[in-house]
Amino acid sequence: MERLPRPANVCAQLIQATEASEGRRKRRKRNTTPDSIGMEIKRGLMAAAVLEDPDPEAFE
Repeated sequence: MERLPRPANVCAQLIQATEASEGRRKRRKRNTTPDSIGMEIKRGLMAAAVLEDPDPEAFE
């Protein structure tokens, strides 16, 4: 049986990736405020997953 990665580890890596892409979002010519709001919500959810560190089978 293949072992599933811990959601906390995956979410921590995703947070780092979104922080790295923030500069590209700011350079866009269109209004990116809705993008920023959505990303802030996603960051909050991922940060909660990092803190709670649920089992992979229990993570939704």
